Amino acid sequence: ISDKINMKEIKKLDLIINQNSENIAATSPYIEKHAIARKGSSTDGIIVYGVPESALLTIFQLNQFTSGSTLFDNNQSILIGSKLAESLNVKVGDDIIIIDIEKMAQKQVLYAHNFTIINIFQTDFPEYDRLLAFIPIQTANNFFEMDNSVSGLIVNVDRPEDVEVTDLILDERIGLYPYTTTTWKERHSGLLEWLTLYDIPIKADTNSPWTILNKNSGFVLNELFNNGEAYNYGIELTARKSFSKQWYLLANACRSIFNSVPPLAISPGGSPKSLLTGQ
Repeated sequence: ISDKINMKEIKKLDLIINQNSENIAATSPYIEKHAIARKGSSTDGIIVYGVPESALLTIFQLNQFTSGSTLFDNNQSILIGSKLAESLNVKVGDDIIIIDIEKMAQKQVLYAHNFTIINIFQTDFPEYDRLLAFIPIQTANNFFEMDNSVSGLIVNVDRPEDVEVTDLILDERIGLYPYTTTTWKERHSGLLEWLTLYDIPIKADTNSPWTILNKNSGFVLNELFNNGEAYNYGIELTARKSFSKQWYLLANACRSIFNSVPPLAISPGGSPKSLLTGQ
């Protein structure tokens, strides 16, 4: 396991993956790095994905979540989510600064690059729309000094419901050393601990803190409107040490204390999306 895999090894892995599973829709090399996005005095932590242009469609399918082009205009292009755009108060055509936080932490050097927003995607999954940004893979290679290496190979499957089975097959074919496979659920388990809940049934009286989340049993005798929103909170800590003298260490601790916060200033507002009536 390494932060860098050379392209020769990536091609071998790609061949193994495509030869040993019928559930593979597409594969693509990628570079993944944590960074800071800045516009003026506004900053936000993000995850930058450096990918080939084709992966925007075949892997991430961003054409389903944008109204414009999902192609990189040039090497300084960046696609960001709607929540990040809102946080930074930017729009398509604006420039933002991306800062490499690893160099800040390791070398105490401020290393930044200017990017132009070519599109803004909206998946309606707030954590994705706030955290993810996409840039050309060659630009990521130069900016993060990857020495013509990548972080790994990302795979899109035809049948998402069979992803765990596919993961087991590929893990067996690839072997434990020096690579490992992870599913989307495993890779983003931290995000799954902090989810936004939508369309929660609430009462017409917005001053009431009652929601369907507060009810464990029995019947509801009031009309409820699916206009509520709440949040789940949790924490997960993972410490990882890459291979050193043929040893690999992974320690994981999780504490999930889910707290469903009552909806904030939400009203039925005319015709509800759906109406629940207690019997």
